[in-house]
Amino acid sequence: MNEQPILRQFFLMYALAFVGVWMAFIAPTMSGLQIRIGQIDPAHKASGLALVLGVGALLALVSNPIWG
Repeated sequence: MNEQPILRQFFLMYALAFVGVWMAFIAPTMSGLQIRIGQIDPAHKASGLALVLGVGALLALVSNPIWG
């Protein structure tokens, strides 16, 4: 097997591509979530979004190590 060191340029481009793909996935989802929460409870949309994101993050924190 031919083992070559990973170049810094390749690592940087790979990391930027990874961040770009996730931003492309997360931006429409977050916008849609904000709009939907604003439709459900317009008076408390900021606290509603914080609650939804907090519960989701907590569930991800617990479930990711268990189920991979």
